[in-house]
Amino acid sequence: MRGIVTDYTFVAATKTITLPSLPAGDVEPELLLGIWNVTSGTKIYDPHVPSFGAAFAGTSFVLAFDTTSMADGDTLLIFYESDWTTVVEALLSAINTAVQGAARENGGHLEFHSNRLLAIETILTTMQGLATTLNAKDFATQSTLSDILAKIIAAPATEAKQDAMISALATLATEATLASILAGLPANMTVAHFRARTSGTGYGAGDHLLQFFTLNPAGSVTSSFWFNSSTDLAIAAPPSGDVYSVEQNSLSTIATAITTLTALFPAALTGSGNLKVAIQEALPAGSAVIGSVAIDQTTPGTTNAVQITGSIPSGTNTIGKSYGDFRTTKALTNASINESASGDRTIVSGTASQTIRVFRLSLTVSGATTLTIKDAAGGNTLAIYDFPGAGSMTLEDSQGEPYFVTATAGAFVINSSATINMKGNVQYTKS
Repeated sequence: MRGIVTDYTFVAATKTITLPSLPAGDVEPELLLGIWNVTSGTKIYDPHVPSFGAAFAGTSFVLAFDTTSMADGDTLLIFYESDWTTVVEALLSAINTAVQGAARENGGHLEFHSNRLLAIETILTTMQGLATTLNAKDFATQSTLSDILAKIIAAPATEAKQDAMISALATLATEATLASILAGLPANMTVAHFRARTSGTGYGAGDHLLQFFTLNPAGSVTSSFWFNSSTDLAIAAPPSGDVYSVEQNSLSTIATAITTLTALFPAALTGSGNLKVAIQEALPAGSAVIGSVAIDQTTPGTTNAVQITGSIPSGTNTIGKSYGDFRTTKALTNASINESASGDRTIVSGTASQTIRVFRLSLTVSGATTLTIKDAAGGNTLAIYDFPGAGSMTLEDSQGEPYFVTATAGAFVINSSATINMKGNVQYTKS
């Protein structure tokens, strides 16, 4: 069975442990389950981890773990697998020696008291049966040191909670009916979440602390305890000034934000539930647009009618698709086309500081040619039309937009690639 060795010597500087009182004498590595330095709370030997192993020699062994910072007097928890058969056999051997020493020789033979021999025989038989029974059993369910330590109380602070539980169980044990048992049970458990403002016993600044409450059926608090969820350890109740409620702090933060917003934007709800906001500061000057500002025009031209009270400044800028150009020719001017030569042919002569806008064009050709529309003699090309033979073309209904616009002071020119007859007319304005 697994046991705890209490007879040992520990030399921290050389990392050496000696076990002088083992039943088998020398330390058997396969029976040494683990060693824990209780004083420092440190594991120093684990047969399953190479870095926590040891080198064995007789009743002593040297640890792989560095113990030079520890003290020889530190308390060690040494788990060792004991073979009950070996222990009992050693005990039997000692008893046998004692019996032989108690016998006396009389005339060449040993004499024993029969009643004592019978008693010793009974004891030995009983112990042999016990040894066989114990050796065949495994009373522990943990196979490693870490498993065993997991079963040990993590902190003394939990002992009081265990005492309270034992007392509660003792109370329940006196109840005779299910109803009376249920009446003795806590009706509910609730928890409050806190954060630590500063460091204290068992917690550091910023740690998450939980306070558990048990309530009876009437809703009254019957008990409470504190737990540090950041370290997974139970702690004593901290001073109220060291902690703050996470839930209350969140509500307080929201309330503060609402108060701040209310001060910045004094507002109230109208009777219909709309938010009424007063702008306390003057809007800054500039050209930026705030969203899309519309003017109520319930009755167009009547509600909030817009009127121009000043004169419109002179210039050439247009407003949307509406524009006013001050034309020197009030209506479209017609010019006939009657050409028979190739090359650039001036249809409308240019005027200084003005452009020619062509709104309609109609012409016929007597043979194959390519016509090139230009914005001045030798100027830019505005359009090209190919005629594979005699034919005609018409450009009209421009919906207020000119088909061609010449360069300032430029003439309206048609270039013919071949010597053919070209006849027709063009309607235009100048400005």
